[in-house]
Amino acid sequence: MKRFLFAFGVFLLAAQAASAQTAGSTATVIITVHGVEVGKGSVSVGICDTGLGGDHCPVGGKQDSTAETLEFVFQNIPAGSYAFGSHQDVNKNGQRDENFLGMPKEPVALSNNALEKMIPTFADAQVAVLAGQENRIDMQLQMYGAKKAKSANAQ
Repeated sequence: MKRFLFAFGVFLLAAQAASAQTAGSTATVIITVHGVEVGKGSVSVGICDTGLGGDHCPVGGKQDSTAETLEFVFQNIPAGSYAFGSHQDVNKNGQRDENFLGMPKEPVALSNNALEKMIPTFADAQVAVLAGQENRIDMQLQMYGAKKAKSANAQ
């Protein structure tokens, strides 16, 4: 009986340690998307682990465009490096519309302001997600290729 209790105790300790390790290696990611055109379709976000778009973004979410700023909360995201993307489906056709060159025709955003590059890469948009904490990502929807307005304080 002592052996059984000892083995059971070891099992419980191992299970508790594994659970703590799993909880400690994940994070909460809060993505805030600014510049939403209110009342026009929906806004989608994706958490991309190896590239930009499609199968590279296994985690994502979608909300109706009810406010100029929308917040998406994802829990239990494994710590690591990710790129974050968003687009607004203004015409409600369920996809990101592109021109003949493959450039988005609807508002889009990437983490790290990667859209400032002519052809952004996964590395340009990469952000570290740190375990055991809230990781906040802010993105500004804009038309691809649109120049950002300079602030009044810019010289």
